[in-house]
Amino acid sequence: MMAVYMGFDPGLKGGISIVNEYGDVQATYVMPVTKGEGGSSINFYEVANLVREWNPDFSVIEKVSAMPKQGVTSMFTFGMGFGGLQAVLATLDSPFTLVRPQVWQSAVFKGMDKKLGKARSIIYCQQRWPEQGKLKDGPADALCLAIYARAMKTSGVIEGRH
Repeated sequence: MMAVYMGFDPGLKGGISIVNEYGDVQATYVMPVTKGEGGSSINFYEVANLVREWNPDFSVIEKVSAMPKQGVTSMFTFGMGFGGLQAVLATLDSPFTLVRPQVWQSAVFKGMDKKLGKARSIIYCQQRWPEQGKLKDGPADALCLAIYARAMKTSGVIEGRH
C-alpha cells in the first residue's frame, strides 16, 4: 500500500491536502465548515471522515498562534479549530506533529522571494502541480504542509519546483 501524508492549515479558511510517497497530489480540500447560530466552525466529523478515508502515515498541522488585532471571538474560534484538529488525529491514533510556519516555509520555499508573502504557497503549487489549477490560500498551504510531512518521514529533502 502506498504511503500518504496529510497537511492541515487550521482555520475556517484553511485546508486539508494529501500527497503520496512520490509527492503526487492525491486530494486537496477547503476546510470543511459548518454554519450555525453562533457562527461558523470546523466540521470535525467531516475531518475525521477524511482522516479515516486516507489513513495517513504521517500528518503535519501548522502550529499557529494569535495574531495582533485579532478579535477575542475569532481567536477563540481559531483556537478551538486548532485544538480540534489535534484531537481528531489523536483520537484516530493517526501520527502527526505541529510545525511552525517559519520552519516549513523555509524548507519548502527555498530560493523563493520572501517578499511574495502568503502568495508563495499558491505560486509553489502552481509551478509544481499545474494540473491543480489555482488553489486558494488554505488548500495551497495545506499542500505545502503535506509535502513537508512527506519530507519529514522520507528523505528529509524538499523537492524543487517543476
